[in-house]
Amino acid sequence: MPNNKAIKQIKSLIEKFGKFLFVPITISFISFSIICIYLAFKNICPAEKLASFLDNINKYGNIFTITIALVTVGLILNQIKLAVEANKLTPRTQWTDNFEKYFKDKKPSSQKISSMIQTYFLKKSDDIFDFLYSLDTPLRIDNKKELTNFFNDFIKAKVREFELDSDGYHQNNRSYKSLDTSYSITDIQKVLPFVLKATRNYQLLENDLINLYKTEVNKMNEEHKLKK
Repeated sequence: MPNNKAIKQIKSLIEKFGKFLFVPITISFISFSIICIYLAFKNICPAEKLASFLDNINKYGNIFTITIALVTVGLILNQIKLAVEANKLTPRTQWTDNFEKYFKDKKPSSQKISSMIQTYFLKKSDDIFDFLYSLDTPLRIDNKKELTNFFNDFIKAKVREFELDSDGYHQNNRSYKSLDTSYSITDIQKVLPFVLKATRNYQLLENDLINLYKTEVNKMNEEHKLKK
């Protein structure tokens, strides 16, 4: 079976460098065509007529040069336009744009996400997309191993900051009523529907994420107790 990751990387390289190589390749073909025409005339026409033909070209050399320059500039501008349009339509830009829109649509107070969590996930949106897009099923987490890798890469190190920044933590005198308590997990669950989507193969995704998150909160509580 073909290696999906290798195919994606090759496709990405073609998309990235293809637009820059188009113009040089086109100019090379034009130059090659001119050389071929010259050689064809040289073999077919008598020397006198060929000399006359070249003299006429020389007389209007400036016009010829300007025409080639205009064609080249036109090709370059067209490729820039196509590159800009293509960049707007890449899976990455579509995903990140929709991700940003997802946060903006959280207008009711009951749906709002803490500014720290929102800022963090928006800042990491490109990296999150790269991670999800590189999976065996692009943009879909199919098992606990993939979820754990995602959690370790993007959430684990931030749990303490998210908890200490949450309103619930300060409203409850910076303490926890039980080991099952987490004040920031609700906001993470609001991010979850867009970033992580459960599949038929992995229906326990949300439960597993909550358990991973609360395990880190519990570690934070234990460290706090030891310091007292």
